Amino acid sequence: MFISPTGEFPQYSGDIERSHKGWTEDKPLPSGWVKVTNDIPPASFFIWAEFEEGQNEDNTAPINETIYKPTLDESKSAVVWVPVTVKFVQEPDHKHPHQLTND
Repeated sequence: MFISPTGEFPQYSGDIERSHKGWTEDKPLPSGWVKVTNDIPPASFFIWAEFEEGQNEDNTAPINETIYKPTLDESKSAVVWVPVTVKFVQEPDHKHPHQLTND
């Protein structure tokens, strides 16, 4: 990951190649670009609600996922991975009105 001369972050090698035709990763960075350290995110993970009888991770949808978003540290040269929880929308347990029957 990189920081552009204008402070845009995160940027990647393709972003540098687009703004500096002919640049490749084996060449020195163009003026103003900064390579940041610690650019490998931690693994994301899922969380499930308490399983009922017969349920497990293979047949039940998770209720949320924790992912990590890159943020620059105070030195603006290393990444801090901030955890973000994404909640999944659960389908309602009741039938849709047009699916109701007169049993």
